[in-house]
Amino acid sequence: MNIKSIFKDSLTYPTHDWDKLLTLGVLFFIVGLLSLFPSIGIALNNTILTQVLTIIGYIVSLVMSLIAMGYVLFIIRDTINGSNKIPDLSLLKNLFGGIKIFFVAIIYYLIPSIIAILIAMGTGVINDIGRFILIYSTYGPDAVIPSSILANSGDIILVIIFIWIILMLIFTLFLAIAISRMAKTSSIKSAFELSKIYSDIFKIGWVNYLLIAILYLFLLAIFFLISMVISIIPFIGVIVVFLVLIPFFTLFSSRVLGLIYKKTIE
Repeated sequence: MNIKSIFKDSLTYPTHDWDKLLTLGVLFFIVGLLSLFPSIGIALNNTILTQVLTIIGYIVSLVMSLIAMGYVLFIIRDTINGSNKIPDLSLLKNLFGGIKIFFVAIIYYLIPSIIAILIAMGTGVINDIGRFILIYSTYGPDAVIPSSILANSGDIILVIIFIWIILMLIFTLFLAIAISRMAKTSSIKSAFELSKIYSDIFKIGWVNYLLIAILYLFLLAIFFLISMVISIIPFIGVIVVFLVLIPFFTLFSSRVLGLIYKKTIE
């Protein structure tokens, strides 16, 4: 299956069963609703209630997100095995699958972060990076970085951030195949067999794999823009985004990954 066929198949895949797409959409919609929970406590001017509702919202949202992640694992597995049907949603099985993905992803993304920290420590700018992250996380895009940080370590910090981003992208490419291997074997251990993961990517072809990744990011950007436009529509827009668009792209993404890995078997 060539690149065009992979994306053509994946774009039609979510439409095979609208009931299951909407069922998945309900999970995302619940997560969206839970983000509004703290506003109840704020409206009642009750700090304790706000904190309790925030914690409850985070816990339930995490569980729902893990279920959705686990569902992705089952879609990839069925795709690799040659199925064109969207699998049934199984809350408990999908939850455990989501925990597996979450664990593997944490391990993979810890490595670039550790490398970046070691570089920062080696160059002696670790304190300035800490201040930079604190300021940016507090004030967001409007944050004003003190001139002392920029003068002392500005260029080095930018280089380290650039290195970290590149490493994150590289590890994401390996993580995608690691998750696919885990879906196929049902073993977490297979997600860390780096030599076999590299061999799988070699079978796919690095050029093909990178082209697929670039095209996927392009479609992701289009999806994000469409979602932003639709979400502007009062009330209905947000419902459409959570119930239809997000689950559609989730099914699409899972199918793409499954078909990519299937190439290693073919």
